[in-house]
Amino acid sequence: MNIRTLVFKLMVERLPLFFNAFRRFQNWSWFYRTPKQNPHGFLFAGRPDMETGVFESNEVTDVLKILESVSVVVNVGANCGYYSCLARKRGKQVIAIEPLALNFRILLRNLLLNGWEDVEAYPVGISDQPGIVKLFGASTQASLLPGWSRDNSNRYTVIPVTTLDLLLGDRLNHKRALFIVDIEGAEYRLLLGAAKQLSIKHKSQMIWKDIASDEWSRWLLSVQWECQRRERKGKQRGCPWRNPDQ
Repeated sequence: MNIRTLVFKLMVERLPLFFNAFRRFQNWSWFYRTPKQNPHGFLFAGRPDMETGVFESNEVTDVLKILESVSVVVNVGANCGYYSCLARKRGKQVIAIEPLALNFRILLRNLLLNGWEDVEAYPVGISDQPGIVKLFGASTQASLLPGWSRDNSNRYTVIPVTTLDLLLGDRLNHKRALFIVDIEGAEYRLLLGAAKQLSIKHKSQMIWKDIASDEWSRWLLSVQWECQRRERKGKQRGCPWRNPDQ
């Protein structure tokens, strides 16, 4: 464990209030950064590893391969818009969903920097039913689940939530779609509100990032979706799911 990782771990476990304040300051600094030309061909202002194109290189490789065969990308938990920009740069219809207000502002800025005013962007969370809920934590560790990460149990933001079925309706019918989902433990709730999306006869795929529970995977198997697991350094980092009809 290097010094940077050790300091980060100490902040999360021993100084959660300080860590949350640091995260918010860091995010505000990203909003005001000078945009840089990303190696993938778009302007981006945010995390330095996103600006330089080294962010999640393995996952990006998977996404780029799948993008060749889809026309629509639904990015749930879009954060600052890295994957949304990646898809839009390749001419895909993009629907970006991000509930944290500051992340959403950075997302919108990155879209506008590239002139992509046709992207649909929604400042809501996705769950199993519409309503108002608590979003615990901040930045990339924010979750609908209290205690998902050690820094997020005592701080929360109130956000609106809806379901994928209510948001998308039948618009994806007969379209090839890729769902990129990064919602920190709330995957199963998303699935419960996405029955229509899973049953529509489009050629769809899903990528789930940093999965921690198999409850959602058993549910997907029950509705006859197939899984190809990706392993990274001994840990499950993501799981591309495929509609068996494709």
